[in-house]
Amino acid sequence: YKKKTVNRNVKKPSVEEMLEQFKELPLIEQRILKLLALYWEPSSADNIATLYKECRFNKQSGKQSFNFIHAPLQLLFSQKILERTDYRHFQLPHEYADALCNEYYASDEDLKKIANHILRTRSYYSSWYDASFSERQFRNMRLGRYLDNLRLFEEGFNNLTASREKGDRNLELM
Repeated sequence: YKKKTVNRNVKKPSVEEMLEQFKELPLIEQRILKLLALYWEPSSADNIATLYKECRFNKQSGKQSFNFIHAPLQLLFSQKILERTDYRHFQLPHEYADALCNEYYASDEDLKKIANHILRTRSYYSSWYDASFSERQFRNMRLGRYLDNLRLFEEGFNNLTASREKGDRNLELM
């Protein structure tokens, strides 16, 4: 993987610009964005690498180093496509995540594979220190939507409604 130069004067692209940039990105960076678009919550580089490998995008087997993920993550961050949290986790801004899924989900096999994998392995799991119950439920609602799983969507919606009634402050962020 060739290291690319970082331009610190890059402005955050609009959603439309991000979708155009997405088409030109190498496959590994496209897949990282797809993973984060469906995962929804901030995630560490190691968790992103684990998800990537679990989806069998990386053909190399065994306990390979997670180093393959760092350069693409840094490039996406330098292009202002990814954001970093206080815990140095990466996150695809929600407006990008929605646009990417809305644009490509129906025709993209990677997105279907990722959605099924997240549902199977991480539907109630979070890798983010401050992940809220409501964020996980919202992620599950989105997975229900994309997987045509009405039960999962309704479960997430009902849990979010109950969470709102209890005054979950994180619900206001969605």
